[in-house]
Amino acid sequence: QEKESKQSVYTNLAICAVMLNLTFVSWGLLQERMLTRRYPRLTGEYFTYSYALVFTNRFWTLVMSGLLLLYLKPRTSRTTIIYEYSFPSISNMLSSWCQYEALRYVSFPAVTIFKAFKLAPVMVMGKLLGNHSYPQYEYVMAIFIGVGIAMFMTSTDELTFDLDVHGEHSSAKWTGVMLLVFYLFFDSFTSQWQS
Repeated sequence: QEKESKQSVYTNLAICAVMLNLTFVSWGLLQERMLTRRYPRLTGEYFTYSYALVFTNRFWTLVMSGLLLLYLKPRTSRTTIIYEYSFPSISNMLSSWCQYEALRYVSFPAVTIFKAFKLAPVMVMGKLLGNHSYPQYEYVMAIFIGVGIAMFMTSTDELTFDLDVHGEHSSAKWTGVMLLVFYLFFDSFTSQWQS
């Protein structure tokens, strides 16, 4: 970094930001497409095996990380406690499963908007796990964001918890809401434990 110019650092930062956003947008579009289309097209069944998506994702992550370990050959650490890596791993798996499973009961836009309320659970989990202290204005900001999301969701005609990912009425909408609450819990635990 000391040898690079300010312009090249900004260029690299911009490329990383664009590629990261492209990756997440592509992932979201493919996820929605996979869960909202019939297989075979128009006449078949919907994809309902959310645990298969989570397992496939984690399996290929394991393969890629194993290949990177073989390629990079990092030094082993004497202070690393291996079993502690299982906590964020399991909570990450559970948060992904809750997110995918919630799509069986609520719409994709409802899930996306609900995920925007992540700030408050992350702050609460940071206080519980790491005894982090946040300025008072951040708590107020988290409350305002939550209230704004709730107002948006209740005022938008097409954004209800009554429709599932296939656009059909769901009688178990509160199951979807509870799965989203669990998603936020596990996801905030994962990020705070990793910190």
